[in-house]
Amino acid sequence: MTSVLGISKQTDESCCDNKSNTPEPSDLATVHSNSAYMTDSDTERDMLNFEVNRPDDINDASMIKEISEHLDLSIEEKMDALMTSTAVTARHVDVSCVRLIAKKMKTRVVEKDALVMKRGCTGRCMYWVVRGSCVAFFNGQCFEPRGRGQCFGEVAVVNVCNKMREGVTLEEAIKTSRRMTDVVALEQTVLIELDAVDALPLVRTAPNLWRTLEDLAKFRVNRVKVASEECSQEKA
Repeated sequence: MTSVLGISKQTDESCCDNKSNTPEPSDLATVHSNSAYMTDSDTERDMLNFEVNRPDDINDASMIKEISEHLDLSIEEKMDALMTSTAVTARHVDVSCVRLIAKKMKTRVVEKDALVMKRGCTGRCMYWVVRGSCVAFFNGQCFEPRGRGQCFGEVAVVNVCNKMREGVTLEEAIKTSRRMTDVVALEQTVLIELDAVDALPLVRTAPNLWRTLEDLAKFRVNRVKVASEECSQEKA
């Protein structure tokens, strides 16, 4: 691990079905902006027309680098982002609970055009945007961008936590939790990451927040289902 000006970088290969018995908390995967992943790195980010070009060998691990950058955001900075989130504001969540969550969260920095989450990969973390923006894709369809205070990846966290509540081990729960969409950073983006292990106590300590995360997860599962059905109809 190296550290420059207080920012440390750590690399691993835990994103897609490797043989490690101890999955890493982060599943951030970076594809450089000049790679085949992006149709054209200079293309204007028009949310209605932005498309993804996925080559057949995108799953080749040699094409993917998993890069986590740690930036020491203060607890207050994390809380400020969380307090603007629908996940927190939809139902009352006590500020003391938000602080406890913020203390558990890691900070990640991803570069423009970075592949933050990859469809089909196992997942155990969810993310809130502090600065910058990300957008999710499914079969080339672009969903709305996620900006400051908005979250993504909650489907994996809800799935893993529910499995663990049923008595399934963390490792087995992660194996059955797959990302449904690709998520790409539209610019350099600062994220705060919540691991499923740290999210599990929310069921008891912050039930309102947990119920909202479950609602968000259901909404996004249904949206991907609708997008998948529309895609099937177009191909028929």
